[in-house]
Amino acid sequence: MAPFYGRHPDPLASETILSVLGLSRALVDHFATGMSRHDLSMSRFAVLVRLWQTDRERAPLNEIAEWCNVSPRNITGLVDGLAAAGLVERVAQHDDRRVTLARLTPAGIRLVERVAAEHWAEQARLLAGVSETDRRTLIDLCIRLGSRITAVQQPTA
Repeated sequence: MAPFYGRHPDPLASETILSVLGLSRALVDHFATGMSRHDLSMSRFAVLVRLWQTDRERAPLNEIAEWCNVSPRNITGLVDGLAAAGLVERVAQHDDRRVTLARLTPAGIRLVERVAAEHWAEQARLLAGVSETDRRTLIDLCIRLGSRITAVQQPTA
């Protein structure tokens, strides 16, 4: 049975948005469940991966916040939690002691290597059967929709 949209002038618009929202929620829930098996949130995992992908497995907190698209206050809480778990440590930057860096500990490196491998394998499993062309089309559509959302949120002069 088709969804009921009543007098909606563009029912396909609603169906499209509801499909994207449903997929987004399902993906977040699915991957959050995987992370929870390692006592991680998606946000904490993002911090670990970002640090792991840097040359020296450390970075200033403000850069990590920018990479992860979170506020400075939020990154402080994330790093505090990871530090309490022994996965990262705070260190002062040698040439500017006012700058605090987060650095992966050996335990953090071991965990992120294991969890990232599982996470990426799960991504591949979920996308099995979706062609490269369809994946690229989906990426393009997501980028275009994201750009459109940004454009309509901009104040008009």
